Amino acid sequence: RTVAPATNYRLTENTTAFAVRATGPGVVVLTEAWWPDSFRVDVNGRPASIVRVNHAFKGVLIEDAGDYRITFSYWPRHFTRYLMLSAIGAVLAIGSLLIALRPARPA
Repeated sequence: RTVAPATNYRLTENTTAFAVRATGPGVVVLTEAWWPDSFRVDVNGRPASIVRVNHAFKGVLIEDAGDYRITFSYWPRHFTRYLMLSAIGAVLAIGSLLIALRPARPA
């Protein structure tokens, strides 16, 4: 068993990114709380599956030795749907406002 620390952390409001040099196959663990269907992970820019580690944390499986750039992003399960509904609501609100404020037609 080999433990390799992560380097080059980059933290934003909804992402945690870091680099890992793996000496072989294994699991990269991010000790942030596990929350089902609320995160996405990219390994070297490609989507990967998140695994639950020790019932509490997030991880990703690494197949081979090498250098990896891993990014965990917060994206709740229904967030895309909520964004679309918000956009539809905004369009309807602007449309209603335009109709309500249009000049009256002379009789």
